[in-house]
Amino acid sequence: MVTPASHPRVSRSLATDSAAGAPEGSYEQLAHDRVFVPAGMTTATYDATAVQNGEHATGYSLDASGKVNGTIEPLTLECPMLHPYGGVMATASDYAHFAEMIIAGGGTTMTSASVTAMTSGHANMHTFATQEYGYGMIHQFSPYPDHASVWHDGSLPGYLSEMWIVPDDGFAVVAIANARGSQYDVPDDIVGEALSLFISEARKVPPLTTSPSTWGAYVGTYDDTLALLGTGVTVSLADAGAKLLVDAPNSRDYSNNVSPVSGQMTQYAVDEWGMPDGTGVTFFPDVDGGAAKYFVTRRGVASR
Repeated sequence: MVTPASHPRVSRSLATDSAAGAPEGSYEQLAHDRVFVPAGMTTATYDATAVQNGEHATGYSLDASGKVNGTIEPLTLECPMLHPYGGVMATASDYAHFAEMIIAGGGTTMTSASVTAMTSGHANMHTFATQEYGYGMIHQFSPYPDHASVWHDGSLPGYLSEMWIVPDDGFAVVAIANARGSQYDVPDDIVGEALSLFISEARKVPPLTTSPSTWGAYVGTYDDTLALLGTGVTVSLADAGAKLLVDAPNSRDYSNNVSPVSGQMTQYAVDEWGMPDGTGVTFFPDVDGGAAKYFVTRRGVASR
């Protein structure tokens, strides 16, 4: 939801009357008119060209040691297909106003019924108990079992973000960082510290890892013929079942260049893992449950 943080002086004029470059009736124009303006998100925009041509936050790619190994500019991430779920360029203050609107039950921007529908859980995310996906936001009773939290994070090359809301306490925190790397998760760290400082209830984080004896449910070959994962994505066990490996020889990056991925996966939550290049993976079973059928990432969905 949150991508590069544009500078207020760049995009304030864009948000005054219309969404720059967006045709009347377009998704971008509707988002501008019905969400950005009434919610007070005065610098939010979908116009990557305007952001690129003005002052903006350059994104940085970091290697495993934390050193900069590349830079990313807003225009390199521009893709209309991403706009509904990841194309907004805005400041942390913009998203703080969005969080205020959610806490207020919609205020004058949305109906309370719409806010309830968006922030309620609708689908099991296969991460841990109580965590479900709403309409663009994640709903869970963790780390506070008696209070629901709703949140959304963002991750694109060079940029990371997180917005966390505890509606019962009227609390929200937004963190955006213009750097991304395998050892870099500043927004998550900031959110965790803020929750510890401002929420009085003791944090109770559920167990996220599972026994290696259950990992056989992921083993197999998955194919993605429509997007970037490619065919022949193989998941296997090694070291007497203590390691889960992935080999995706035909995967491609966001620029459609061949970018093979191979090596040990890291478990983040129950059915949520990370590939060696940092790409997050969630395994989903078929509708009847049982072994995993789908290998799901931001770059595509592979199935077997």
